[in-house]
Amino acid sequence: MREPWRTPDAPTRYGSSRPRVRRWLAVLLTVTLLSSMLAARGPVVAWADDPTVPSDSTVPAAPTDPLAADALAVTSHPFLIVKKSEYAGLRARAKRYPWLGMKTQAAHDCAGLSYSSRATITAKGIRIRDIMGACSLMYVLDAKERPTYRRRMAVVLDAWPAVLKQMKREYPKSKNRWSQVVPPSSGYFNSVLALDVMHDDLSTSTLARYESTLDSVAEWYWAANRGWGTATYGARAIWATYQGDVRRRTLAAQQYHQQYLDWLTPDGAFKDGTEYALARNGGERTAKQGYLYVAEHTKVDPTYYADPTIQSFMEWLMGFAYGPFNGMVGFGDSGVLGRDLNTFKPETAVFAAGRFSPRAAASAARHITAGIDTMPDDLLSYSVTKAAPVTPSGPLSRAWPASGAAFWQQQSVSSDALMGAMWNPRITSAQVTAHMHREVNALYLAGYGEALLLNSGYNGYGKGALGASWSKIHSTASSSNTVVLGGANHLTAAGDGVTDYLTGNGLDYASGVGDRIYRGKAVHVRSFLMVQPQDKKNGYFLSLDDVRGAPADRSVDVYLHPASAAVTTVAPGREYRWSVERRKSTPTYLSIFLGTKPDRTTVSKAVIAGWDQSIVARSLDARFTTNSAGRRQVVTVLVPHDAKHAKPALARLSGSGYSGARVTQGAYRDYAVAAGGRTVSVGGATLTADAAVFRRHSGKTSFYFIRRGRAFDGGDGQGVIADHAVSVHMRGKSGSVAARVPSVVTFRRPGVSRVTVDGTRVPATAVAGGLTVTIPNGQHTIVLS
Repeated sequence: MREPWRTPDAPTRYGSSRPRVRRWLAVLLTVTLLSSMLAARGPVVAWADDPTVPSDSTVPAAPTDPLAADALAVTSHPFLIVKKSEYAGLRARAKRYPWLGMKTQAAHDCAGLSYSSRATITAKGIRIRDIMGACSLMYVLDAKERPTYRRRMAVVLDAWPAVLKQMKREYPKSKNRWSQVVPPSSGYFNSVLALDVMHDDLSTSTLARYESTLDSVAEWYWAANRGWGTATYGARAIWATYQGDVRRRTLAAQQYHQQYLDWLTPDGAFKDGTEYALARNGGERTAKQGYLYVAEHTKVDPTYYADPTIQSFMEWLMGFAYGPFNGMVGFGDSGVLGRDLNTFKPETAVFAAGRFSPRAAASAARHITAGIDTMPDDLLSYSVTKAAPVTPSGPLSRAWPASGAAFWQQQSVSSDALMGAMWNPRITSAQVTAHMHREVNALYLAGYGEALLLNSGYNGYGKGALGASWSKIHSTASSSNTVVLGGANHLTAAGDGVTDYLTGNGLDYASGVGDRIYRGKAVHVRSFLMVQPQDKKNGYFLSLDDVRGAPADRSVDVYLHPASAAVTTVAPGREYRWSVERRKSTPTYLSIFLGTKPDRTTVSKAVIAGWDQSIVARSLDARFTTNSAGRRQVVTVLVPHDAKHAKPALARLSGSGYSGARVTQGAYRDYAVAAGGRTVSVGGATLTADAAVFRRHSGKTSFYFIRRGRAFDGGDGQGVIADHAVSVHMRGKSGSVAARVPSVVTFRRPGVSRVTVDGTRVPATAVAGGLTVTIPNGQHTIVLS
């Protein structure tokens, strides 16, 4: 998986340093010699436009450092990710899961993997990473066989001069340069960790030779900005930390940390999409994700585990990026076909999730339960695995206001669970990265063991697939599950985030806004909902699209891309059914029902790209037209079903001022209505809202939801009235409300006398049939009693 050439900052150039012999018997001579060399060489120089250094082109003075009293002092070895005092505890872990599996895999790989001098530079980097990771772990765990492991690692360390020579030779000629930078950086990172644990067992001359070799590699990464962010910074930082060079370590650690944060949206989603999120932070790219653990362990920068944004990212990685059967939730450059969680090895972040938050740990445990086919086998992963996986739970449905939302079937950890996601990164256009697609408000669906609704995918950077060009896959909104106005492509991959959301208690809702994707004042608002399985009835999804502020009589195209070419037209212009059979031997179906009548529908070929597993599927293009006010609302029902989960009966609703759908399962009828803020009566209820979803059974309201509304009357004494537009979901006596401003809200239900908001009873005024309370702005839980 190659990434495009990236230059997050200007090149930083440094004079070369000499390898240093740091044995205790020679320490005084060494420090004296290096001090004179540093004085002769003068200040370290950087380019003036590098944002990490001041304008006078000198590296900032290093802060007080807990590891060293001066720029060249080094603590005892090992110290980067383990200490000798920790060996006994690390060995004790190997008797139980998951560390027993890690040790078993490490023993197998250390003995079985071999290095080839004839391999490509990419293959060499990966193989070095794997050999050094496995053998350094065994070196710590199995003291009796250390000579054997040391010999195997010596083969790799002795190969580094030739590897570096190949990197230097190929780098200037390479069109992409990823191969010469990224895989070797991960092999290099694990080589430094390995040298750290072997340090005290090597002769002075052997240690000096290996340090000289690895120092030369570090100098290559320092000599210019090699690109790919933390691949360069991680290599710089790990060696500077090993050396105890405070000046370089401080700068490299700052570069690394800033790049790490630059990857993320304000609330922790990974801008480059789900594939690169795990590649850079879960495994595979060891140099990219490894240094944060080293920075924590050495206290060089012990701020990662407690950083709220990074904690949120790890929760997003475990609760958004990968679905019920560990399949990738594809947004951006993500090859959902051909890659899943098990193709990123080692899965370091999955096992280390507990270091960041209990929620991340519980979601990670679900992924582990879903199946990890090869245990991590490297020193880094073993060391940072804090505890055995907790009991799997969740993930809970959640919205990330600056990123999107992920809805999960609750009370189920099965790989057959339903899951849906919406992508909407709230960033500036200048923050859009090369791996992002023009897919604001795009959707993903999985259910009953299959990925059902996919976006355009990824077959490698710059590569097309099955006749579809790179531009079509990467840069065209219609290739993903989006809404296009006037036939024009989206202007940007930057959205405006989720502005309204409610989750839990049987219904999940998030409303994403895109006000920069169209020309002029036009805006797309997509309300994505999951009606959870309840009342012994199956769950399903809704997409309520609202294009507003557009010119009159402008086309509005809703594009949907099921993961199959096997489509049946159930009712032209109304209902279509796809059969998906990629993971299971029996089909899973996705039925798409258009509650709003389109002007026309087209089912056509569409490529979904994947790593050597691209497919030609059949996509749906439903076209509508804006009204005289430049607005068009569209209700779409998305229903997964299979032999065990029956499809409900679906019917179109239309009337004065509204359109929508009725979903019938036995005696239960659900109504999904787009009303544009008007007062309408449908299904026995009267409502004033932008949109509404409610369930009726035996003449009673089982639940109701209004989006940006002021009233709902179920005709059975249940309902709500508000003095400002609010979003409300109530199921029985409990629910939630989202208010943009403080609002006076009356909840109507017979026999209630108290209102609890977020667990606290609040003053309430009794009115006929209900209670009136003041709701603060924000999202709140409600309990009536």
